[in-house]
Amino acid sequence: MDRRENTQTKLRELLVGASAYLVRSTTPNGKYVYRYDASSGRLAPGYNNVRHAGTLWSMALVQRSLPHQHQVELSVISSAEYLQSCMRVPADLQRCVISDGGIEKVGATALSALAFCELAGGIIDSKYFSIAVTLGRRLLALQGSSGLFFPHKQRYSSGEIIPFSSAYYDSEASLALLKLYRFSNDAVWLDAAKLSIEALVDYQSKLPAQNQPHDHWLLYALREMDEALPSDRWKDHSRKIAQSIVSYQNTGHCDTSVIGSYGPEPRSTTTAVRTEGLCAAYSLLRKVESAPVLKSIIDAIVLGLGYQHRTYISAQTSLVTHDPLRSHGGFRRDLDCWLIQIDCVQHNMLSILGALAVLTDDNVPQDS
Repeated sequence: MDRRENTQTKLRELLVGASAYLVRSTTPNGKYVYRYDASSGRLAPGYNNVRHAGTLWSMALVQRSLPHQHQVELSVISSAEYLQSCMRVPADLQRCVISDGGIEKVGATALSALAFCELAGGIIDSKYFSIAVTLGRRLLALQGSSGLFFPHKQRYSSGEIIPFSSAYYDSEASLALLKLYRFSNDAVWLDAAKLSIEALVDYQSKLPAQNQPHDHWLLYALREMDEALPSDRWKDHSRKIAQSIVSYQNTGHCDTSVIGSYGPEPRSTTTAVRTEGLCAAYSLLRKVESAPVLKSIIDAIVLGLGYQHRTYISAQTSLVTHDPLRSHGGFRRDLDCWLIQIDCVQHNMLSILGALAVLTDDNVPQDS
């Protein structure tokens, strides 16, 4: 087995373990165990439907990537039913949203549409696409003439706007619209996504490199947009984000355990989302970019995965936790904390799926 095959095998093992953790964390009502402290066995209070929807999307992708995983499919169906129960559908059908404790969030609506598109594409149940379309129409209603979405949060019952701006909701909405276009070929989705992405690129292009947002959702959306409407503009901005991410990575740290992470506070999630983004950028740039730039992206992906792997709770490391069977397969927050949160597992799985696609590409530099 060569080095690349060995890496792919290890990544698939992590994917199987992480999805099994989420299967065990799926409760009878379809919610996930949101936050679990593996060192004490305590469950932390609170829930977040934005992260639930993102986790459902990741599990739907895993279900397609790892066929014959019956327990994963059962978890996905249960999780989707919970999300459906959170839908608010008024008589006029104008404000069909995913409610999060009575709050409408653009991110919850967008990622739910994304997840339901994936479920429909996986032919789990075609009814899910009609749900995604309904949620997509709500995104269109929230899109302003600038291309961006407002408000990001409001009370569903009264429409009261809650002062809040997410760094990711607009990108998440753009990606959801592009997935709706992919499955329907209806230009209304593509036009709306293009307007949003253009606004995001216009704004971010004016920022200095050190202030460039490491927006993994936008990198996903730029890849999708380039498939629909190829443009150097999408590739140029993907390159700019990717190079900013690469330059921010911890590569020569005195503490070798944090090499591959990012910034002064290494975290599994913040590393995983950047790995996701780099994988999406590589997929977009692989046919047009120079070999040195592609190699720098691959090297950063490999280093990032190394740090992420160190936060994975394997069968061996689970032995020091409160409940080894329960914690096995989770990704903990960092090397000093045993807290497992669903979005951390979600983003690690998405980054592994992205890396598996990259590492099976013939254009990957052979010495990576």
